[in-house]
Amino acid sequence: MGGKFLLFPQDGLVRVTSPFGMRNGSKHLGVDLASDNKGIDWNLAAADAAVTRVAFQASGAGHWLEARVDFPIDGKPAFVRYYHLKEAPRFYDRTGKPVIKAGDKIKQGEKIGIEGNTGHSFGAHLHFELRLGGNLPQHAVDPVPYLWIPKALPIDKGQLTHIQFKKVKFVEDFKEGKEMIMIKKGDNGVNVTNAQNIFIALGYPLGGYGADGKFGEITDAVTKKFQGDNKLNVDGIIGPETWKQMTKKVSDKAVLSDKAKNLAKQIIALQYVYRERYFAQWAERPFFCE
Repeated sequence: MGGKFLLFPQDGLVRVTSPFGMRNGSKHLGVDLASDNKGIDWNLAAADAAVTRVAFQASGAGHWLEARVDFPIDGKPAFVRYYHLKEAPRFYDRTGKPVIKAGDKIKQGEKIGIEGNTGHSFGAHLHFELRLGGNLPQHAVDPVPYLWIPKALPIDKGQLTHIQFKKVKFVEDFKEGKEMIMIKKGDNGVNVTNAQNIFIALGYPLGGYGADGKFGEITDAVTKKFQGDNKLNVDGIIGPETWKQMTKKVSDKAVLSDKAKNLAKQIIALQYVYRERYFAQWAERPFFCE
């Protein structure tokens, strides 16, 4: 495959057994996925990436693997983690099924692990993490909004899975270079400033902070208000659908000056090329793991 997106990291049933977020008083840093348990449940490389760690932790992650994705996500270096593999990860599609080591390159879609129950685990599953901006715990984000699913994979009808995958992104619908940046609370930068300027133009006040480029509590509340007003999914994340509605509204607003309308058009274009620009930027910068 080799597309600049995160492929759903299993080849069977799409089923969530525990989401990202607070759980039993502590933060669950990834999403737990359990396939259909029919034969071997393979774990797949979500993207072309360089393996940074392979280890075993008896009281925690069991057999696990970390890899740095070959392209940035939301303008940030991205790392993926696979926990509780049945055995040490291997290149199961390659001749001789060699063991995977730090420094190896994995290719999107190839089999790199078997869903297992090693470490601190209560049933076979894959704990999958996405970390943006670094590979420390504080860099963990919910991976679900970033996952693209092949149409051939069945999706569990359970409520938990349905809640997590309200809007499924299918691999077959992905177009290279056409994905838009997703921003959310805690993000900073030009995309946040662009969004804030649109909100201000549409009459959504941002208080004394204005368009400061910081996605804080006020911008989060305004985003959710806009999403509710426009019958969008109210999650506080400015993704493709929210961007589309924001730019449409600001372009259609009759009282806007030509300068503001041109800004809206520029923002639309920027969302489509921004990731490629960041890719070039990060390719020139060294990044050190912990």
